[in-house]
Amino acid sequence: MKTIAILLALGLAGPLPSSAQAAEVTPELIADLTMVEEVRLSADGKWVSYIVGVESGGEGGRAKELWMASVDGAPVQRRLLPNRSRVLVARWSPDGRLAVIAQSEDTPRRRQLLLLEPGTGVMHVLADRFDGDSVEWSPDGRQLGFVRSESAVPARKRPAGEPQVLGAAREGGGSVSRFHTLDVATGVTQARTPLTHSVGDYAWSPRGDGIVAVARPTGASSRPVVTILPFASGAAPRALWPVEDQTIGLAWSPDGKTVAWCGREFTPGSGQLVLMNAEGEPRPRTVQADFPGSLHHILFRADGRLAFGAQENLRVGIYSVAADGSDLRADHPAASFAPGSLGVGSFTKFTISFSADGSRVASMVSGPREPANVIAGPWRGQLTRRTDLNPAVAGLALGAVEDISWRSFDGLQIHGFLVKPPGFDPAKKYPLVVEVHGGPRRSWWATCFLNSSHWAQWLASQGYVVLMPNPRGSEGRGAEFVRANRMDLGGGDWRDVVGGLDHVLTLGYIDPERLALAGWSYGGYLTAWGIGQPEGQRFKAAIVGAGIINLFTRGGAAGGWSDNHWGDPQAIWRHAQEFFSRSPIAHVSRVTAAALILHGDNDSKVPHSQALEFFNGLRAMGVPTEARIYPGEGHSIGRRDHQIDLLNSIARWLRTYVPVDGAAKFSGIPGR
Repeated sequence: MKTIAILLALGLAGPLPSSAQAAEVTPELIADLTMVEEVRLSADGKWVSYIVGVESGGEGGRAKELWMASVDGAPVQRRLLPNRSRVLVARWSPDGRLAVIAQSEDTPRRRQLLLLEPGTGVMHVLADRFDGDSVEWSPDGRQLGFVRSESAVPARKRPAGEPQVLGAAREGGGSVSRFHTLDVATGVTQARTPLTHSVGDYAWSPRGDGIVAVARPTGASSRPVVTILPFASGAAPRALWPVEDQTIGLAWSPDGKTVAWCGREFTPGSGQLVLMNAEGEPRPRTVQADFPGSLHHILFRADGRLAFGAQENLRVGIYSVAADGSDLRADHPAASFAPGSLGVGSFTKFTISFSADGSRVASMVSGPREPANVIAGPWRGQLTRRTDLNPAVAGLALGAVEDISWRSFDGLQIHGFLVKPPGFDPAKKYPLVVEVHGGPRRSWWATCFLNSSHWAQWLASQGYVVLMPNPRGSEGRGAEFVRANRMDLGGGDWRDVVGGLDHVLTLGYIDPERLALAGWSYGGYLTAWGIGQPEGQRFKAAIVGAGIINLFTRGGAAGGWSDNHWGDPQAIWRHAQEFFSRSPIAHVSRVTAAALILHGDNDSKVPHSQALEFFNGLRAMGVPTEARIYPGEGHSIGRRDHQIDLLNSIARWLRTYVPVDGAAKFSGIPGR
């Protein structure tokens, strides 16, 4: 194990200039905003570590720096590992050390596993080339657990020119994700789970003698199973419960008696929170099934209560239940963070962290004028901000953000946000952009709508009013609301969006002749779908980002969606005509809105061939269209130069077809 002395940079963690230097909203400023993830509290509760994404050089990628901040007194921040350009994971040990997965500036493709002693500035290299993921400390702090992908059958190297064979006849190449441990003192790594089970999400046993995991039996086509995998030689895996939904997280109670599973609300009859016995009969039972929101992160506290972060409508708070699932408490209610909310950016990176005794908690927070900060404090007291990561935002002229709601066609209450331009005058007429979120099990919530995937404040700065609806299928309103568009994509959800448009038009300050529709991912799908519907004829322009255009060809190329949103992994093959009829490409002949199409050419969720289908169909029908395909980008746009181009292109397109001042230059396709 190599040991290195490093320097800790002291000071305020604010990579941006002061607000006096940045008063105008620009794509460059948006691309350079600092975001935060991996917020973790030290065992003694005195320090909170976090990873921030900041601008880097090269082709415009973003570095990820590791910092920590004091929890007591005036905030003090320290940057750790200054010679590492990209820190991916940081986990506190029970004795105050940090295990870190990082990439160095000189070898960005090589990942190292490091052990950092923040108090002394000493760093140990545990693994110079580390290929594991999901690193977590054992309860006694002597081992690090991680998951590594291995070949179940040795893969045979295919000679040049030999065809690739897919399916049951293929030779080798099948992989299994196995749980391993690394002894921190000796550096010895050991595989702890058998090749018979592929491990996904996991949690350590409180005794450190095994794990509970969402594991898929090797070679089986069945769903994964919550399984206890003991380390003892000869001990057999013990299945607790077959998982019926996508997993958000697992937790094992401190007394070793209870395992908690949290899922994504897709499957009817499956709750978000399921408890099961770790010993004896598993007795899986759904608890808090009527919780009026969506869970995002779960963990047991030292006192045995199960805590979770949850979104209630438009905001996120911290709640807890007793070990048996009863006694729901709003420990830090979502409403207490208004006008902002806990959470930053994507909830796939949302965390809550406790000190070892449970007396302190840390998380992340954002709001209309706050892109990202770290928040921490006593469990029963006021949480305070320990960072000021984006001071420039305080000096920006941002639009006012209002909560808004309306009744849909069937009486269902729909919520969302309305963002108005700076200097808004209700006596004037404004163009409107309706921006639909991704998912559909995502939602707009009270964060700062100022990044490359949340365009509302950028559009408001250009003079547009922006409606951000959360139609049925969105998270934050309970399981039934999430499932309300199951088997009905483009149906009730689209009518909810139309209802929001109709409601906003009654307010008197929207020009009905200057309307645009926009969205990314599912929002791109609903945008492309909507402009091909009769109600969509009102829109003069559309922004279609990474949208599914043909449900049938997308399902054949990438898979996955039909199981979650249509209830049957074979649905696309059994009901091809129905799938095609719910595809935007089936209605391209009715589109009249000028459409800008944005996509990454390395998108594995929605292949960019979908964008090309729509572009070619629109062009054949004489609709003004442009496709911008970003090289090397996946389902989101990450490179700084690409983000800037994307934001500038959106503004240019809208100025052309839905101008802020004057009549739209494009009045539609003759005869349609």
